Amino acid sequence: MNIGFIGLGNMGYPIMLRLCNLEHNLFVYDENLAKFKQLKKTERLICCDNANSVAKKSDVVFTCLPSIENVEYVLLGQKNYKGICNVLKSGSLCVDLSSSDPLKTKILAKKLKKKNIRFLDAPISGGVTGAIDGSLTIMVGGEETDFNFVKPILKLFGKKILHVGDSGSGQAAKCLNNLCSATGLLIAAECVNVAKSFGIEENLFINLLNVSTGKNNSTENKIKQFILSKNFDSGFALSLMKKDLASAVKLATNQKVSTPLGAKSLDFWNAATNFLPSESDHTEIAKWLRSLDNLS
Repeated sequence: MNIGFIGLGNMGYPIMLRLCNLEHNLFVYDENLAKFKQLKKTERLICCDNANSVAKKSDVVFTCLPSIENVEYVLLGQKNYKGICNVLKSGSLCVDLSSSDPLKTKILAKKLKKKNIRFLDAPISGGVTGAIDGSLTIMVGGEETDFNFVKPILKLFGKKILHVGDSGSGQAAKCLNNLCSATGLLIAAECVNVAKSFGIEENLFINLLNVSTGKNNSTENKIKQFILSKNFDSGFALSLMKKDLASAVKLATNQKVSTPLGAKSLDFWNAATNFLPSESDHTEIAKWLRSLDNLS
């Protein structure tokens, strides 16, 4: 079996490296050709000049891209570009690891089905560290038979691999997860600021939260590591987090379910995105928060 991988960003690159452990040919492409210079070429690892070259040679193609628009462009094409769905063999499987809009993903899956291309949305959670050590959580939407077929490959970079439901369900679960995560990060950062203003040492306060009922993923894995350290290098962009929150709130609106806290959280992340430089890490929302009170 030949495997293709398109998108060698912060998450895609380490995932692709783990796929090199397979005893299959791996065809890879990224529009940033400089990425290829980092790769140690082997007989089974082949760098391609474009996405269609990957697709022509592959039975299963993974995509790991910034947005649903990028995914649609690569898979379906536009005007002068023929998407990979036009060159894939009939019955091929596309597995999208990107975090995308669940409603648009459902439409994408239907379009691919008409061309006899199987499709799974399989967004990932766990950050760059999880991609490197193979401990990601993978939330999969699509046909269960396709899920079972590709699961042995997913196990190379995922520790918890869940079939969530039909097409789009993986993306729905992921954006809702990120809404929970982003809101948790914001409230934790707020509480750290209040604690510090009262004279409580910040690291001590986080230690306290982590042995109390206030702990969350951000208190355990982000506040000290990226905010208090002032590294702000989690590997996940502020703009991407905002995009996922917008998808979650849009999904809720489509489902006619009220999310007053989620909508307000999105407002805050929009404000932070407007305040901070475009390339900011998502943990830099703490800078925006401190700017509201002119805190250093």
